[in-house]
Amino acid sequence: MLLSLLEGRPIRGYHILMLLSYNQVPLYRQVFHQYNYTGMQFFDVKRYKPLSRLMDMAKDMIKESLPIKCLEAVILSLYLTSPLTSLQRFTIRFKSNHEGRCYRHVVLGVHQGGIYGSLGLSRRLSLMYKPFHYKSLTDLIKDFIASYSECKHELQYIKLGSPVIHDTRSCEQIQWKFLVISLKDIDSPASLKRVLDRYCRAIRTL
Repeated sequence: MLLSLLEGRPIRGYHILMLLSYNQVPLYRQVFHQYNYTGMQFFDVKRYKPLSRLMDMAKDMIKESLPIKCLEAVILSLYLTSPLTSLQRFTIRFKSNHEGRCYRHVVLGVHQGGIYGSLGLSRRLSLMYKPFHYKSLTDLIKDFIASYSECKHELQYIKLGSPVIHDTRSCEQIQWKFLVISLKDIDSPASLKRVLDRYCRAIRTL
């Protein structure tokens, strides 16, 4: 059903929420092209460019349909969800360690009506798309923490951005680091919940 809706039509923001709602991971990966394993960087994404420049780059990604990585997927997600003005979007960045190597990753968190999910792309299915069904930000972040543990990565930091505006012509920059959580300072699920609840209250005032 969803595939027939997408075939031959421009990809719209609401299609992404449909994929989230119905947990259509294979179709989601088709929409988001393929992960870039080539070692080449097809799109030179600078995180601190004005939002309008990043949205122009997202249009190029759709036009060229080349393999992308996690940062490009976040920019593409922002563009595709920009018509959904009731949807709150914020970046979630991760820093982890595996066998002495440092790894960085980013996804786009989405929130509407008390429900959370995420959009993105990764080599690992468990570290990108999360279905739109988490009843709190804490539940979503705990799922990512568990996924990192399953991948044998030691998660060190989680960085949450502030909400991204929906005006694709804006010259504002994305705020990528509104809150930094050091996992060594989190000693229990309750302490993680307290930190994330404070974040949720803070961004409601922005």
